Amino acid sequence: MSTAFERRAKRLREHVLNHSKQENESTGEERPLEDLKVEELKELAKEKGIKGSSNLKREELIEVLKEQEDEE
Repeated sequence: MSTAFERRAKRLREHVLNHSKQENESTGEERPLEDLKVEELKELAKEKGIKGSSNLKREELIEVLKEQEDEE
């Protein structure tokens, strides 16, 4: 059974992902990492399998995500 905090966090993640996806679809472009909020950066890092991303600061998240993009 999940706690109220876990359920709220899940709803927030879903909201952020849906909002970002809708915004990207409406413009047809990806938003620069610098324009994303910390929650969005953490979710993106989680999706890409970056370990320990929940403990990183915003600038660190951007740096790690850019490094991964360069590797791809």
